[in-house]
Amino acid sequence: VLDRLPVGVSVSVDAASAATYESIRVGSSWDVLQANLDRFQSRAEAHDTYLGLTFCLMVPNWREFFAFCRMADDRGLEAAVNTVRHPHHLSLYMLDADGLAEVVDGLDAIDRRSAEELGPSRRVWDRELERLRAQLDDRRAGASVPSVDTWRPNPDMVRPFNHGPDPEPTAVDDPPPVVVALSPRRDADASERRRLEAVGRDAARLRLDAAGTVVAAAGLHAALGVADDDVIGRHGEELPAVLGRHLDLAGPPLVVAAESDGDTTLRLPASDGDDVVVFTTPAGRDGADGTWVHLARASRR
Repeated sequence: VLDRLPVGVSVSVDAASAATYESIRVGSSWDVLQANLDRFQSRAEAHDTYLGLTFCLMVPNWREFFAFCRMADDRGLEAAVNTVRHPHHLSLYMLDADGLAEVVDGLDAIDRRSAEELGPSRRVWDRELERLRAQLDDRRAGASVPSVDTWRPNPDMVRPFNHGPDPEPTAVDDPPPVVVALSPRRDADASERRRLEAVGRDAARLRLDAAGTVVAAAGLHAALGVADDDVIGRHGEELPAVLGRHLDLAGPPLVVAAESDGDTTLRLPASDGDDVVVFTTPAGRDGADGTWVHLARASRR
């Protein structure tokens, strides 16, 4: 597949040592992972496709976060971090103030001693430390963090870490009938044609959640010269400002086309004439699962 298709790959490593990796990814092999990374990287370099490393920053592996960042730099790959909220016993964001202080103090000590050794991953390292410090401040102040303290997992989702006995069934009253008005089915083929006409096949792709926050990004560096991790965690309304730090943008977004099914094409004018074209389309019915955002350069010259 990697030889025949222009596939971008993100590999979740979650460790910088065999012991930690194999304890988190039960049944896996650190040696096999490294061999796969070597193989994926050779294909990515040969075909000019994307390969990146991701890290689920958690209670069992925070001590290896710095070594992960350095590993990404050594390989010349982008590093990214996934925020873990569940299961609670693995999440740094579910720790109380004392538990989180131990983590922040440990990472701060590494930061003072070794941060200058990092290359491109330094911004990822700095950003995650700043997030954890802010979380610690909130914990010490007793402030509720909506994205953390009010979040609950979907109870119907099957999770491999739920090893306890099944709960006893609970009798409930029959709920009243619910009438749902369904909107017309989206024409997926028409949406795909509009996307290709607007930004082509090689556009960068972002995924925004229902709140408008960027939760995934791919191909942004190849398309616009902007690192994917520069936009992760940003709200969609911040994207023009973030892109403007790397590109010579000349004004606010201009709406080119807006379809009744939610597809929208915008243009971000650039001083050099190589504007940024943005195509957005709902993810899920009526955008219930967020928004897909596709970006590419298009010359006016």
